Amino acid sequence: MPSRFSGGFSGILRWVIFRWLAYVLTFFAIIALFEHLVLRSSTFAFILLHVLILFGFALFGLFEALAGFLAPRIVTRDRRELLAFSIYAAITVLLLVIFRVAGVSLTTTLFRWEWPITALIALGAIALWGLRLRSAR
Repeated sequence: MPSRFSGGFSGILRWVIFRWLAYVLTFFAIIALFEHLVLRSSTFAFILLHVLILFGFALFGLFEALAGFLAPRIVTRDRRELLAFSIYAAITVLLLVIFRVAGVSLTTTLFRWEWPITALIALGAIALWGLRLRSAR
């Protein structure tokens, strides 16, 4: 990532674009391509479960970034990541239980798209990963 930016809003924006958005687009591209190619479906259905998975990506990334702040006495990075994952797993299980008790179906379709959108998402993911790898040099 470019070194001329430092902290603050630009640091958050850089994290959102180079880390989170790259992972999200990659996730969508893999899931949609799997559904198009393997399941031979003409459309990809974006369901509530996908929203929960994206929320989980963001939540785990946040906990991973804040792990040093949340547990300053834990010295090793492996143990801080274990703590972050444990908090993430507990919140995820809690959300799933809440949805189950409320009777919300996780397969509720929010919207659908076809091949051209999947191709654009895959190209966007490739472009962001290329920018990320290029700026890491």
